[in-house]
Amino acid sequence: MNTRYLLPLLACVLIASPARAALLLYDGFDYDTGSVVGDNGGSGFNSAWQRSSSVDVTNVNATGLTYEDNLGQDLVVEGGSLSLAANHTVSGAFRTFSAIAAPVDSLTTYWLSFIGNTVGTTGSGVTTNAALTLRSGANDILAIGAYGGSNNWRLEINNGLQSTSSILSTTQAFVVMRIDVDTRVGGQDTVAFWVNPDLGSTPSLGTAAYSATAAFWDTFSLDLLRVGTESTTVDKGMIIDEFRFGTTYADVGPAVPEPGNMAVLGDLALSKSSAKPAGLFRGTCS
Repeated sequence: MNTRYLLPLLACVLIASPARAALLLYDGFDYDTGSVVGDNGGSGFNSAWQRSSSVDVTNVNATGLTYEDNLGQDLVVEGGSLSLAANHTVSGAFRTFSAIAAPVDSLTTYWLSFIGNTVGTTGSGVTTNAALTLRSGANDILAIGAYGGSNNWRLEINNGLQSTSSILSTTQAFVVMRIDVDTRVGGQDTVAFWVNPDLGSTPSLGTAAYSATAAFWDTFSLDLLRVGTESTTVDKGMIIDEFRFGTTYADVGPAVPEPGNMAVLGDLALSKSSAKPAGLFRGTCS
């Protein structure tokens, strides 16, 4: 079965389902090759990609990244991938989105994922890094990448580095992050990440590569995604694909259905398409 054309039908079925949770942001870098600056695909964003310095080191590769878990399940992917050439400048790219804010006096969980890795040599200090960063305006809220004298995956929360994990960031991996934001009085926030978890079932905190719990945020809001490097002495770079941000693990770790299930879903999608009321589907689903 040619899944390339069935997957958009599957997406339509999922969009139409009221049980589907919220995939808030997505970019699979399904763009023409060359600089990512000016590209405006994916979903959830309100601006095209822009360079974050005078130097444009971005390149969209024709070949995208893939991930297969220990159970033989494949992550749903599309398009190419984004590379930041290893360099020793402050460089990268960013794009914005309408503010995603945790409600007051509540516990809210967000999930983030991507396939990727860092490239380059180690340096020293927080200002030598290659990382994916979520911001609120000009303020770094949360980041993950390689920092300073280690090429292992490491979290940065509110511009403060957490302890280094034991897993190298220079090996391509499927990275998943869980962010529990507790805005209740005395609430404690938790940030955890996994490297190469299985798809199909939510990973437990006990299996995380690293987790941290503290009162990180009184309020929590995000409106910018940046993929970039900072270095003045050594070359740092990054490769990334399949960025997702949502409210459940299923949003950010969707697995390609088994062939039998895909046939059923394909029939369901075709059935819905032939009988849909006006306005039920949008974009490629119409």
